[in-house]
Amino acid sequence: MRRIMLTSLIFMNSVVAFGQVDTLVTYNVRTRIISVLPVAAVDTSSTFDTTGSNPGTEPGFSKLFLSPPKDPYLSSGSSYYTPAHILFPVTNYPLRAAVKLFRYSNDSLFQECSGMMVGPDLVLTAAHCVHWYHGSSDSATFSDSMMVVPAYDDGEVNPVFGESVSSEYILPKADLTNPSVEDMALIKLRQPLGTKTGWIGMAFESDDSVFSNMVLQQFSYPGTADPYDSTKVFNGDTMYYNYGVPSLVDGDYLGYLGLDGIPGQSGSSLFYTDNVHYYTFAVARYAFDAEHLRIDRDNFYAFRSVIDGDLSSVHASPVVASGYSLTNAYPNPFNPATTISYSVTRAGRVSLTVYDVLGRKVAVLVNRVVTPGEYTVRFDASGLSSGVYFCRMTAAGFAMTRKLMLIK
Repeated sequence: MRRIMLTSLIFMNSVVAFGQVDTLVTYNVRTRIISVLPVAAVDTSSTFDTTGSNPGTEPGFSKLFLSPPKDPYLSSGSSYYTPAHILFPVTNYPLRAAVKLFRYSNDSLFQECSGMMVGPDLVLTAAHCVHWYHGSSDSATFSDSMMVVPAYDDGEVNPVFGESVSSEYILPKADLTNPSVEDMALIKLRQPLGTKTGWIGMAFESDDSVFSNMVLQQFSYPGTADPYDSTKVFNGDTMYYNYGVPSLVDGDYLGYLGLDGIPGQSGSSLFYTDNVHYYTFAVARYAFDAEHLRIDRDNFYAFRSVIDGDLSSVHASPVVASGYSLTNAYPNPFNPATTISYSVTRAGRVSLTVYDVLGRKVAVLVNRVVTPGEYTVRFDASGLSSGVYFCRMTAAGFAMTRKLMLIK
């Protein structure tokens, strides 16, 4: 393994002026040109959706903790930050999909932020990790180049996964003039590291009550001392883990009241898993109360259009199968039964499974080989309590989840 020596942070370079457009923009690292992407279609009827996750081609898998911590830190709902390698091998999925971000400047590497693989060559992070806004000149300073390192731990690059340099930054145009609006971005890589590491999906959830009992996970790279406890010191070279039920839930944020984030954790994902499916609901932004900016409907569909293009353009990657679909249930909300429709484009095994908000399997609706066509299946929830449930479809690399609302 190759060890990287870390130095302190400095500001980025490459200043670019701009006007404001309410859409995604890309910054090309080589040409230093900002381009506007087409506006993505938004499903305004949807209250939940997710992109697919993938474990990658390398062996190794770790089951994460699905029950709330017995002794949460300062009653925040979350455990405190623990070196991940104490609990799990960092080369296992999903840990290896968590990445450390460095910035090049004058042929030297500098610590920056945390991130998460969300596609074969895409990393989700915070927008302020890739650019800085100058209000006096109405311009943005972008990082000339960033290096992304999966499964980085104890100051070492893992030779199995290696590292890659950034080629583009993709972020909401609103972030350029007001980073407090939607502080999240995608980093496009020159090499598809996610083919080996796998990746975590992105998701949005409009119903705050869904998070009342949901355990969320986080892997990140804190890089300084805890601002409220000087005995706890972090230097950015080690992956840390925390998990819990968010005690801060509102329309914009998920977080943990009383647990403060550490510089270096910006850009890390707060994600859900049942140890089968994985998707990020929010991205670390502020240290106070470990606030994570929620992915809303608009930026979800905007970023999904980029991720879908990434999946279709990377060769030899386990792509999502085109043409498969899982439609919204009807009726929804329902009592006590609803009908779910799905379609497949080629013969193969299809699975439709229903989970509760804690990730517990409550029903298997379909688990068989089917021929191409459109199908419906009835879900009778007579024996279940009122609440939110999730129907998950998997088929030939395709994965999609729909939210169900049972009201009795």
